Amino acid sequence: MESRKANFDLLRIVSTIAVICIHVAGKYVDAIASGDWLGAPYTGNMMFNCIFNVTSRFAVPCFIMLSGAFTLSNNKNGNFRFYYRKVFRHVGIPTLLFGLLYFIYSMARQIAFIAVGGADWSSLGDILLDAVRGEPFYHMWYLYMMITVYLLVPILIRLKQDIGEAAFKKAGIIFFIAAMLCLWTSSHMFRWDIGYAFCFMGYFIMGYILRTSVKKEKSLPALLLIIAGLLCFALTGYLRYLLAVKNINEADLPLSLLNQGAPLSAIGTVLLFAGFAQLPLRGNLTKLSALTFEIYLFHAGIWDVLSRFVTIKMDSRLVIPIMVLAVFLLSLLAAVLWRKIWNAIEKKWQISDRLCRLVHLNG
Repeated sequence: MESRKANFDLLRIVSTIAVICIHVAGKYVDAIASGDWLGAPYTGNMMFNCIFNVTSRFAVPCFIMLSGAFTLSNNKNGNFRFYYRKVFRHVGIPTLLFGLLYFIYSMARQIAFIAVGGADWSSLGDILLDAVRGEPFYHMWYLYMMITVYLLVPILIRLKQDIGEAAFKKAGIIFFIAAMLCLWTSSHMFRWDIGYAFCFMGYFIMGYILRTSVKKEKSLPALLLIIAGLLCFALTGYLRYLLAVKNINEADLPLSLLNQGAPLSAIGTVLLFAGFAQLPLRGNLTKLSALTFEIYLFHAGIWDVLSRFVTIKMDSRLVIPIMVLAVFLLSLLAAVLWRKIWNAIEKKWQISDRLCRLVHLNG
């Protein structure tokens, strides 16, 4: 196997675990300034919780950069019909299906909550609004945003062919800086908003630039870059901790520390990705890497169930690593089973082909 491919397979797996870390540790971080919820701000293991949660936040930007690194390298993706059919089959259909399943789950969970007197019926409207916004469950926003990004890919590839590789990379770096500033300072109601997708397109293009710029893998520079990237996120986590000590919520800040476009986040992500791009790794991680999309789809629902058994009084230094491992393994099992079930359904009913014909994307 090409060492560079193994590098990115590893980064994809690490990023998947990091996403789980964010959401598991988030239960404790969200409680830091939640006096209304707990009666008093939660302070147990505060520094650990903040740094653990924030240091994992390279995950989503790295997912986007991984997509850009390989998608923009394939000139076949400049063919609108070919590419849109591929995206619809492999991303669009699963996103719509799991979006519907998570919407039903959210509604059922909220109705049960209403039944025990924990909320009123108007709260169902918020769930419906979130679904319309592209967030039927909290982790699904990423997929709805990426679908809009993917719609722009053929245009980007044709632009690259027209202006040349060197000019495309120079323009891409300038665009990345502008996109990060926009992402950091702007707000968007809809996750599938084209302006929102344009902001994340900066990471998408930067992934391609970094991957194609690496000429030779070297262990020491790679490790130093990865460590430097993680330190950027750890520093952000420490700053989050200092704010938590003063009982300051992230929402109270004029500019978010945790936004993917914040300077430390952007610099940390680029350094970490560049490090993995140079890492001389040998091995075959393809099978596990190929399941990370399904693991991502399942992990939030599995954690939502397991989190019911986690109380805030439990020691987070013990609970977080155990729950991350449990969620990952259960999500992996669910991904394997789902892949087998879906392949059997496809073989019998050719659902993807029928849906492609329905939207006029048949080959």
